[in-house]
Amino acid sequence: ALATGQPQGPVTIGLPGPDGEVSWSVYNAKPLRDETGKVRAAIVTFIDVTAKRRTSEALRESRAQLEAIVASTPGIIFTATPDGVLTYVNRTLDDVVDPGTDVTGQRIYDWTNEEDHPRIRACFARVCEEHVTADYESAGLAGVDDNHYMTRIGPILRDGELVGVIGVVAVITERKKTELERERLAAELHEARRLEALARLAGGVAPDFNTMLTVIMGHATRLDE
Repeated sequence: ALATGQPQGPVTIGLPGPDGEVSWSVYNAKPLRDETGKVRAAIVTFIDVTAKRRTSEALRESRAQLEAIVASTPGIIFTATPDGVLTYVNRTLDDVVDPGTDVTGQRIYDWTNEEDHPRIRACFARVCEEHVTADYESAGLAGVDDNHYMTRIGPILRDGELVGVIGVVAVITERKKTELERERLAAELHEARRLEALARLAGGVAPDFNTMLTVIMGHATRLDE
């Protein structure tokens, strides 16, 4: 301000105190002129912003930590509008979506099969209306994705008002295969037991049937005589 004759600032400057803690202030400097217009001094004002700066730094650290946790989570985390438009996705599956592709702005229904839409809409409606969490199972998009998913969604509330939906998606492809294999084996076991029961029934009836045949054959022989 003294050198240029122009007001300077605002500039944030940190000054260490006797205890080593840095205090932060926003400084402004304004030149003071005498009656001839020559700069003779400068007046400096400052506002202590230490508490605000520390709060901002704490928020940044918390945000960075949260983003690191979300980014490293094995599941897929997303936020969406109540009608299913994606507003955030922490990651996508590389074998389904090209790496680096931004899917925000797209609809959840664009990535799910039409037969799953009624179930998903009902789940979204319950979460948005009742402010509860709910689950739905869905298959990957036909012709694109061979996986199966379990999705849990819940409301995002601000001052008691719904502002969006958050969801966590788990890939359950292997579990689904195991369940289908278990169902197939159960069906085969049921059929085997049914056939076994029929065989036992047939085995129990056969002696009586043979006895009847013997009697019939005996009478038939007598008639021939």
